[in-house]
Amino acid sequence: MIFLWPLLSNSQTVRPLSIGDTVPDISLGTIINYSKPMAKFSDFKNKVVVLDFMSTGCVSCIESLPRFDSLQKQYGDKLKIILVIAESEVSVQSFLKRKNIVNLNFTAIAADTILSQLFPHTYISHDVIIMNGVVKAITYPEYITASNLDHLLKNQKISLPVKRDITAFQYDRPLLHLNESIIPDFSYPAHVSYSVVTSYMDNVPWRYNIVRDTINDVIRISFINVPVLALYTDILYDGLLRPAFISLHVSDTSRYAYQPGGELTQEWIRKNTYCYEGSFPLDFSLDSIKRKIVRDLNFYFQLNGSMQKKEVQCLVIVRDNTSGISNPVKKYNAENGKSLQSVVFDLNGHYGAMPVIDESGCGELKLHGISINELIDIPTLRKKLKDYGLKIITAYRTINMFLLEENNPNNF
Repeated sequence: MIFLWPLLSNSQTVRPLSIGDTVPDISLGTIINYSKPMAKFSDFKNKVVVLDFMSTGCVSCIESLPRFDSLQKQYGDKLKIILVIAESEVSVQSFLKRKNIVNLNFTAIAADTILSQLFPHTYISHDVIIMNGVVKAITYPEYITASNLDHLLKNQKISLPVKRDITAFQYDRPLLHLNESIIPDFSYPAHVSYSVVTSYMDNVPWRYNIVRDTINDVIRISFINVPVLALYTDILYDGLLRPAFISLHVSDTSRYAYQPGGELTQEWIRKNTYCYEGSFPLDFSLDSIKRKIVRDLNFYFQLNGSMQKKEVQCLVIVRDNTSGISNPVKKYNAENGKSLQSVVFDLNGHYGAMPVIDESGCGELKLHGISINELIDIPTLRKKLKDYGLKIITAYRTINMFLLEENNPNNF
C-alpha cells in the first residue's frame, strides 16, 4: 500500500518567503495550459520563473499580458511566466479564452491558496522572480524586462525595487509629533497649526485624507505620495480637473505629469510624488484652508499655481440645425453604448490637447457601436456625431484653466 502525503499539511504554517530564500519544492496547485497535470518548482531548472499574481478583473494586470507574451516567445524554454489567480478553474479557463482581451496561451494556476501564502500581498499585480529554486525578486510587473532577464540568465545579480504592501499605515494619524512623551501636560499647546512636505514614502499607497479632530480643535488635511500637479488640482478642483484644462508653463513637463513610454511608472512615482500635511484651526472655512494650501505648495515647490479664466480655442460640440433632428437623445439613444459625456471626458485626458466642450445638451446620448471601454479620436467622433444631428466646431470660449508656472526651473 502506498501513502501519498502532502508536502504541506493543513496544520502546517506556510512561512512567507523573501528575496534570497529557497522555495519549497511543492505542487503549484491546479495548473492550466501545461504539458503535465501538475508542476513543481524543480520542473523549471535553469529557467527564469515569473509568478504574476493577478485577477481576471484587474485592468492593469491584463494590460501587462501582451508584453509578457512577447517576452515568453522571445526567451522560449529559458523563461516560464505563470499567471497565479485565486479564482476558480472555470473562471480562469474562461478568461484565457476571451478574445476581446487577447488570445494568449499562458500557463496559469487557478484557485491558488499556497503560492499567495508563500508570497503574501494585498495589491496586484504582484510579481515574483525565481531561478533554480531561489527567490531573485519580489517586484512590479514593469520590471519584468528583457534586460533584467538577460542578467539573470547570465547568473548576474539584479537589484529591483521590492514591492511591499503596507496596509497598516494610519492615514488618520498626524505625520508630525511634538515629543508628547517629553513635554509635560501643563506645557503642551492647546492648538497646533503647521504644514509640512516630505518626499515619497516607499510602498505606502497614495491617499487624500481629511480628519476633523474635535478634541484638539483642528482639521488635518493630508496627501500621501501624490504628484505635485495633483496636489494643486485635488485641492482646487477635487481631482476632477481634466488635463486639457491644465496649462503647464514649466521647463520639464515630465516632472509634473507621467508620460507613458517614458521611464518606468514606479521610478517616476519615487522621484515625482510627495506628501503634504496641514493642520488648521477647526473653525477655518474650507475655502480659506484651500487658499492656504495653495500658498504652501507655491512656497515649498517654488511654483505659481492658480485657477484663471482664459479665452481659449476649443472644440465645441453643438447641434447641427441643418440636420432636421430636433431631439437626438429621444430619437436615437441606444440601449448600449458609450455616453457622449464619457467620450468628452476621455478626449480631455491629454495635456496640451485642445479642450473639448459639449454645448449640445446631449451628454447622456449613448453612441451606438461604441463600447464603454473604447477610446475614439476626434475624426471618428466627428463622423459619428453626424448620425445624431450634432457637429464639432472650433471656437474660442472663456473657461477656467489651471496654470502652473515655475519660479525657478532648478527648484527640485
